This record gives sequence, structure tokens and C-alpha cells, in this order.
Amino acid sequence: MGGGRDRGPPGGYGGGPPDGGRPSGPGLLRRDEMLGQPIRSSLGHRTASEELSFRPQGFGNRMSPMRGSAGAGAGAAAGAAAAAAAGGASRPSRLTDSSDQQQQQRQPPPPTRGEARVSDPSGSGGDAAAAAAGGRPPLPPSAAAAAGAAAAAADGEMSLADIVAAAKDYEGQLKGKAAELAGVLLKVRQAEEDDLVVLEQLLGLARCPPVGLVALLKEGLDVRGLPVEQRLAGLQPFLEAQLRAPSAEGEPAPLITPADMATALTALVGVLPDLVEDVPKAPLLAAEMAGHFIATGLVPLSLADLAKAVKEAGAEDAGGEEGEEADPALIDAEKAAPMLLVAANAIKAASGEDAAKAAWSEAKIDLAALLPSFLRDSAAEELPKLFAKHEAQYLAA
Repeated sequence: MGGGRDRGPPGGYGGGPPDGGRPSGPGLLRRDEMLGQPIRSSLGHRTASEELSFRPQGFGNRMSPMRGSAGAGAGAAAGAAAAAAAGGASRPSRLTDSSDQQQQQRQPPPPTRGEARVSDPSGSGGDAAAAAAGGRPPLPPSAAAAAGAAAAAADGEMSLADIVAAAKDYEGQLKGKAAELAGVLLKVRQAEEDDLVVLEQLLGLARCPPVGLVALLKEGLDVRGLPVEQRLAGLQPFLEAQLRAPSAEGEPAPLITPADMATALTALVGVLPDLVEDVPKAPLLAAEMAGHFIATGLVPLSLADLAKAVKEAGAEDAGGEEGEEADPALIDAEKAAPMLLVAANAIKAASGEDAAKAAWSEAKIDLAALLPSFLRDSAAEELPKLFAKHEAQYLAA
């Protein structure tokens, strides 16, 4: 027929062969010619349950953010285990149930037909490592490093200078865990059991417990959306509760010891020179917390100890022009003398005026020596103003 388009021959769309033969053209291969067929053929007759799975193992099995990363949990559990080994008798840990649950969640599904279990890529013997860890897989590298640092710190006590240096420079999991706990305690709700798990993870990641506590206090000072006056005060009840927690036989040991808290409060003073520029009220807030804990008698710390730490804070970095002596950072910033008055007022608030007077008298504080050098010559005029500003005239009587 003229003028019409030619029709394809019958038998298939687009002119496929009428005899049912294989059509030509891309995308029309028979099943036995597909790329995966040689693999399937080597497996024999396949069923739906025997399909090869190319889905990454553990996909979709993420940990709860409140419990922290797997590495953090494992590292803290290993740190607690190292501390228990150093101390002799082992005691239960709040991380035990949490860690077991996380390990079960991290176990990969059994291999499907045709798949083999992944061997230890390091060649160090995965089975042996798992057996040494109580049947659990080896720690991830980051957690193993944290556990090693905790074990190294357990072998020998860190000096206060080392603790201050470590508390000035920390990053990674320790910073994240400290910020997480500080944010939850200050902005979300009251403390719960999960928060003790996070605290134990935090302390396990730190080189020693006081470093972890200073990190928590520093991150608490940096919490946004909250008046600065409420930041350390919001963490104080949580920390005090840990110090007051009873230690019964068969129960987990207290996470914080009085010595840990006293060292942390002293080390916090040592890092204040780095914080005072960003958080000008940080020194007075730290002094108020220290005074409260001194008044409770929960920590082996006195007002004299606090005065010594305040006077020495930042002294190693103080340096003036040749032949001229520079004041340490807190003295130069006019924070040192007010810190001691605020600490005394905190003792008064917790234990009464007589207790504050007794602590002040026992400490034998030379407040004039804590004034900046350019004010010391006029100390007779400046000190009454300072006592009045902080409502501490009862100390001058």
C-alpha cells in the first residue's frame, strides 16, 4: 500500500522473529546469559534464602547515641577492667550490662551460603584476641588506644602538672562524651542511670579520672543557651551525689572518689587562665563550687589549698619584659583575690558564718599578695572595696 509505513513482520513487538527465537538488541539477554549466572551456577540450585547478599554487614545497626559509640563503650569497659585488676578484687560495673548488649548488637549475622566469615585483617589472631577479651571481638583501634592510656595511667599516678596539661588539651571521644553529659545534665533533665553509664565511659576514656572530671566541668562552662551562672551550679548536685553514693559489697564501686574530686577542683583552677578570656565569670564559678565542696567535707581540700592553686595558676606562662616580674594570669586578670572571697562565701552559705571565718583564719590568706602588682601599693584602699563588693566584710572584722 502506497503512502503507508511498513509494518514489522508478525510474531513480536518491533518485528521479533515469529519462531520464538532469541530477539536481538540490548537488554534482552536470556537469564542464563546474565552476568551473575556463573556465580549462581557454582552454587547449584538457588532458593530465595540462598541469594547472595551484597548488603554491608551491620548496616542499619547503629548504637544509641546516649550509650555512646562502640569504641567508647568498649574502651571504658576495658579501662574499668584495668583499674579493677590494679586494685585487686573486681567489682561490678554499670557498663557490664550495657557493654554486653552493645556487643550482641554488633555481632554480624551468620554468613549466608557461599560467604565466609571475615578473618582478622591484622593477622594477629582474631580468635585469640576474642578469647582474651572473654569471647568478645577485639577492641577497635581507638578504644584500644584509650584503654592503653588508662592502663598506663593506672600504673603510676599523674602529677598535678600532668593532669592540668592533659585537661588543657583533649579532643575526640573524650570531648564528645564530656559535652554530651554536660548538655544532658544542664539542659534536658535530671540525672538518670544512663548518665552514670556515660560518666563511666567518660572516665574510662580519660588518662585518669580527674582529667575526665575537668573535661566535664570545662564543657559545662561552654554549654550555650543557659545563663553562665547556672552552668557549674547545674553539674554540682550530680557530682555531689556520686561522692555521697554508698559503696555496698557486691555493688558497683563509686565512680568518683573524694581524692579524684579534690584533684579535679585544683586542676580546674590550673586551666582557668585559658578560659577566663572566653568565660570571664569562670574563675568565680569554679571558686564557688570549690568552696561548696570544702564546706561539705566530702573532699580532702581546704581553703589554703585553693589559695595556693589560685596563686600558682598560670605562673609558668607569666613573663614580663627583661628585668620585670609579671603577675600570674589570675592575679593579673584581677580574679585571684575575688575567687578566695567567693569561696569563703560559699562555705558560709553551706555551713554558716563561723565555719567560713574559721576556714579563712586557718588558711592565713594574704589577700594583698593576690592583688595585681599595680594595686598592691594601694592595698589599704583596695581591700575594703573588695570586701564590700563581695559582701565579705565579716572576714575583715
